[in-house]
This record gives sequence, structure tokens and C-alpha cells, in this order.
Amino acid sequence: MKQLCMTGLVAVLAAAAVLPAAAANNNNVAIPLSGTVATACTVADSATGATTTFGDMTTGQSGTLVGTITETCNDKNGYKVTLSTANFSSGSPNFKGAGTSTLVPYALTYNGTGLTWSAGTATITPSGTQTGASGVAKQLKITFAGGFLAADSYSDTITITMASQ
Repeated sequence: MKQLCMTGLVAVLAAAAVLPAAAANNNNVAIPLSGTVATACTVADSATGATTTFGDMTTGQSGTLVGTITETCNDKNGYKVTLSTANFSSGSPNFKGAGTSTLVPYALTYNGTGLTWSAGTATITPSGTQTGASGVAKQLKITFAGGFLAADSYSDTITITMASQ
């Protein structure tokens, strides 16, 4: 009986010694949290849907604002903006006559920098990685020479796209 009581006492003391150690190991809990944010890169023009009309093209234009483009992107690796023209020829974008197919070359600047065209596109890779939530506004300006042109209606379409890197 004495042996049984001693064995029971040892078991109680062993359990009491383990409980504080176990309780000490459970004084904090880690709760994992996670979420995702999809890449979102957008480009918008202040004159969306509007046609820039120059009227009499024989007078030409020099550094005329045709739109303010707002770039917004949250990609940590950055983004690129690509401009494409519907009427590329001889290394530049062109206005094209509706009836005569006459081409009138022009040049664009984007945020004050002249564009280099290849196969109808010009790509701009801004420095830095991402924009703020309100985006970055950049001006698109056009220059073309006037002169004696065939009577016609001239047009071109510039498409601006934005993609993450």
C-alpha cells in the first residue's frame, strides 16, 4: 500500500512538473494570414473618344497637345507603354488621305521625348517600377509640316497600350 501511494505520488508530481512546462510552451499562437493583389496596369487619355481635328493641315503644327495620358500600374517589376499607328510608312507615322492615299508624315513626343518607330510601333519603358494610385500624367504632342497638299480628308489612329513587364 505504501508502495502504491508512493507510486501515485510520483505520478502526480511528474504530471505537475510537466503541466507548467506545457503551459509555458502555449503562451503564444501563430495565425498565418495571406492575400493577393492582381497586377493592374491601365492607360487613359484625357480626351478619350474625342478626335483631335487640325482643320487646315497646310499650316502644319508644332508641339501641339493631342492628349494627356495617365499611366497607372502596380506591378513591382514595372511596365511599358506601346504606341502604334494605323499608317506607318518610311519610318514614321502618317496621316493618310481618304481619297488620294497621300501620306503626310508626323512626329510625336511622349512626356517631352521624341519617339522612335519600328514596324509601326514605338515602345516606352518608364524608369522606376510602379506608379502611385493616381497614376502619372504624360503629354502626347504632335508636329507635322504644312505645305501644298492634295485636297482630301487626312487621318490616322494612334493606339496606346500598357502592359506589365
